[in-house]
Amino acid sequence: MRFRAVRSSTPSSAALSETVSESATELGVDDRTARNRMRAHDAYEKLPAKDRADVKNKTTTINKAKAGQRRKKTLKEESEAAAKAMKKKSKPWVITNKRAIIQCDALITDPPYGILDEPWEPAKLEEFTREWAGR
Repeated sequence: MRFRAVRSSTPSSAALSETVSESATELGVDDRTARNRMRAHDAYEKLPAKDRADVKNKTTTINKAKAGQRRKKTLKEESEAAAKAMKKKSKPWVITNKRAIIQCDALITDPPYGILDEPWEPAKLEEFTREWAGR
């Protein structure tokens, strides 16, 4: 792990030089490398203890651990939004404009509108779909 080299000579982050340039000089690397190592260390420090242990044991990376934390947060928010909707209504779904909470990459309809030229297909597909999704 590259960031380990940044902090291994100093036991605490307070002992580390205040500027990136000074840190780079101390470590014998360029400013960009020092900045990246410091960012990696800061990201590592923000991880929960279990994720830090996994990174230290090389069973995961910092980026994968951060992605896992984001995924957990999103799932928690989705669950809370669904629970809130269930309390207000007896419907197991919620309509929202917040794409970060309810993720949807595609709208799947049955029958598959817009593929065939059948008499039951709507003339204005987009208008029909927006009206239908707004129900």
